[in-house]
Amino acid sequence: MADVKNIIKLLQLLTREEGVSLEELEVALEMKNKGIYKNLTLLKDADVEVIKVKPRHWRVRQEELLGLFNLSSEDLVKVDHIKEAIIDDKCINLLKYQNSKGYTGDFKVEPISLFDRNRRLWCFDLKDHQLKQFKLSRAEYVEITTRPRYYKERYVDVQCDIFGTASKEVRKISFLLTTLGYQLMKETYPESRQYLTEINTRNDNFIYKYEGEVFSYKGVGRFILGIPGHVMDIQPKSLLYHVQEELKRAYYSEL
Repeated sequence: MADVKNIIKLLQLLTREEGVSLEELEVALEMKNKGIYKNLTLLKDADVEVIKVKPRHWRVRQEELLGLFNLSSEDLVKVDHIKEAIIDDKCINLLKYQNSKGYTGDFKVEPISLFDRNRRLWCFDLKDHQLKQFKLSRAEYVEITTRPRYYKERYVDVQCDIFGTASKEVRKISFLLTTLGYQLMKETYPESRQYLTEINTRNDNFIYKYEGEVFSYKGVGRFILGIPGHVMDIQPKSLLYHVQEELKRAYYSEL
């Protein structure tokens, strides 16, 4: 098992803006290159994006560490149990899960994958026979069962996007963001940064562009509606139409 102190020190070294070389890591950590590569692999397995600056030279963005350390020790145990269940092809029980409506109960599911920096679970609910997502922090405990995952054929081809929605149909989208919109997107959906770029535009307020793929307009539509005034040039038109229709529905539901 890796030395926790070495991992923490490794992370500190990797946050240097210029990066750090293999030789520097060997000296600082008093380890051979085999141990360095092993620890780098552990970070990648923990969903930390280790950037290769050049051969045998790496760095990690400081904001990358925020998501890593935001997980509680209890949630880290849940993550381990879920990953173990997926590898062993077993179902799990989400015990004493409290949903957004205040209901607390147990959910039996077939785990598919973790996303949102291991904060949320994409799974198949065995009671409703529907694909759902759950926040790990809302479950008191994750229990691995002996029951195999029987319904994989129902979701093997279904993918989940960074906004937590799923479908077999891929849709390409793009839009421009203000600096605040850009920051909110990175904080809310850490995986989005790989699709965000700074651009030259006639409008000095909208200097960031999101360009990626989604499997449904529902998730990204909720995000856009949640930051009015900070998104423009929404593409394709079908996404813009979806946002407009959701806005109308919300307005008339309040009348």
